[in-house]
Amino acid sequence: MLNKKMRSAALMTRFETVFQCPLCAREMKVDSPQSLVCPNDHTFDLAKQGYVNVATHSSSGKYDKDLFEARKALAESGFFEPLCEMLSG
Repeated sequence: MLNKKMRSAALMTRFETVFQCPLCAREMKVDSPQSLVCPNDHTFDLAKQGYVNVATHSSSGKYDKDLFEARKALAESGFFEPLCEMLSG
């Protein structure tokens, strides 16, 4: 059975053409199940939880209840439905 990181890497490989490097805007490829890499060697590692942090700087923001309630409201509004349909179709 594949862990989250491996499943994410496999899914990202299927949709590699949608990834663009946030630093140089070049295309990105999945490099083994470990990271996304662009031709300029900008590398973004996959976390064991299965996500990739492509932020170009660290955030000093605080996570609080209001932030998560806003995220939940956005998800429940159907905002992401067109993207989900495109990726699953």
